[in-house]
Amino acid sequence: MKHKNIIRLLLMLLLGLPGTLFAQQENAFQKMKPGDWFEVLVADTSRKPDNESYRYNIRYQLKKTDASGNREYTLTFERTRIILSHAGTVALGYDSYYPPYKQGIEKPVQKPVFHSRVDAAGNILSMKAETDLPRINLYEIGTRKSYGGTSVELEQISGETATAISGIIMKAIANHEQQWYNGTLYRNSGLSFVLSATSFELKPNVLVVGHIKNMTAALARSLDFYLPGVNKPFRISADGNFSIATRLSEGTGARLSYYPIEKVQEKPNKSDLKNVDVMVFKRIIDIPLFFRPGDTLMITGDALKPDIDLQFSGKTAKMAEFALDLAKANFQKKTQEIPYSTKSYAAETFMQQQDADRATFNKLNTTYDKQLSPITENYYRLRFAFLQGSERLDFLSKTSYKSSPTANGMFEAFPEHFFKAIDTLPVLMTDYNNAVWYTSFINASHSYLRSRDGQFNGGSNDFFLGNYVLSLNHLRRFPLYRSLADAFENQLGNNSWKTAQTLKPYYEDFINNCADTVLTGSVRQKWKTLSTWAPGKPLPLKSIKLADGSLLSLDKFKGKALSITFNYHYPDEMKRLLERIKKQDPKQVHFLIVQLKQPGYPPSTVINELKKLAQVTLVEVAADNQALK
Repeated sequence: MKHKNIIRLLLMLLLGLPGTLFAQQENAFQKMKPGDWFEVLVADTSRKPDNESYRYNIRYQLKKTDASGNREYTLTFERTRIILSHAGTVALGYDSYYPPYKQGIEKPVQKPVFHSRVDAAGNILSMKAETDLPRINLYEIGTRKSYGGTSVELEQISGETATAISGIIMKAIANHEQQWYNGTLYRNSGLSFVLSATSFELKPNVLVVGHIKNMTAALARSLDFYLPGVNKPFRISADGNFSIATRLSEGTGARLSYYPIEKVQEKPNKSDLKNVDVMVFKRIIDIPLFFRPGDTLMITGDALKPDIDLQFSGKTAKMAEFALDLAKANFQKKTQEIPYSTKSYAAETFMQQQDADRATFNKLNTTYDKQLSPITENYYRLRFAFLQGSERLDFLSKTSYKSSPTANGMFEAFPEHFFKAIDTLPVLMTDYNNAVWYTSFINASHSYLRSRDGQFNGGSNDFFLGNYVLSLNHLRRFPLYRSLADAFENQLGNNSWKTAQTLKPYYEDFINNCADTVLTGSVRQKWKTLSTWAPGKPLPLKSIKLADGSLLSLDKFKGKALSITFNYHYPDEMKRLLERIKKQDPKQVHFLIVQLKQPGYPPSTVINELKKLAQVTLVEVAADNQALK
């Protein structure tokens, strides 16, 4: 009876909470003050035929409200995504976050901005573009099957488009409508809206609740639930209940994983002991879930039954059932990972294993035919294709790009279509740039492209311009910008201020081209940090927290040149500097050596000698010193 009551309460929570959250959010629009803003993702979800797709991220910032209740807004189209996929032609696309790369541009491309007046009833009184907007070009994003490329030039954003979208949004706000921004089709508008960011508190729009009967401490420790946007660790209570809520603007992958536990009896060797129960952890079950704004899921199970006997209900129950079957099918996976330094392998056998796994996946898709939404089905198909592509890249990397140990050279004697699963994946415009299966493929494919180029140019490994040119030649859109961001972060994190200045023109091009602040933010921060160490500037480091908790003020070294060495390796790494330090005049220069204190390091043969030198101060810091990192 207690279990049934818990399930009933969870079900009420599942059904009632989303509407409550949307209602709570609705009040915030009425209380907006000048300077407040909200951002909406707009998509034409019901276009028929579906050979065109338009999506806009629009930020509305309130400028002022007059005595009559009329409001003035500034509209900024933060991101525009367009795809044209007409039959018989290669798909074309445009994403303002990742435009065609231009070199030598002096400032970022201007985003479309409009100024609008809205009356208290939500009617659009005026809509005016801040500047004339240049036309945009859509380029190929699919695999070309014939010679010669195509492109299309379009108007970027018209005042009519801005007015039509804003009219729907403002009317809904003025009428105190609930759930207009929950990601579903809004009335007969042909559009869906998702509230993606705000200057005020944003309520969750995805909810997962659950209850596992007969929960044990061991099983609770093995359970893990990853959902993007949830920053706190997953916890399941002693009675088996859990609840997770987050905010999504677009579809995203999630993961439920656990180790099923079997209880078996073993008879110990000592005759004076009785049979004991032993808890045996079986192979991990990793369930790849998929959620969209407005989704709900309830998970129930019994820890005493095989594989916990998971059951699902809620809006995404069928998705979860499919994901669980997919996880179980993975136990019978035929494709074997190639070990490093293997001496026995064959590309033909590897392809046969992948073909068998693809047949299993397709059979599972057939079983769930028309039970999953088209978006959900497409997500899992993409995920599977990219995972298989990554497996092939892993095979190539571990076999030094040879089809078998007897192959004459790299990329020779491979079966027909082996590279097709790599080269034809839709990498240029996906909705899942942050998915691990996508980014892992992008990272691995960069090494693959470098190796293919290396056949003809002698290789271009391990220096910035080599990777920079490779990226510009072979990559476009997100893969290009992701690759460049990684290259900049690596170079800026491992070089001096002086060396970094040679990258300045390339850095400025990257910042002025890329509109994705997630990619540019980290690069900007590293550049800014490195710039604080420019010659002639005050020392940015004022003090150092030592391993014993005390602070070392750098003011004590004023009056002479100070050389600071951060040694995050074995202490004996300092041997190579010892003779150079001894040659310096203690009255002219002082050496501060900041040594990592790490358990397990071998005893130093040089620290005591360094400490005896008048021109040396040697201190130790802990590995968790975030300020120094």
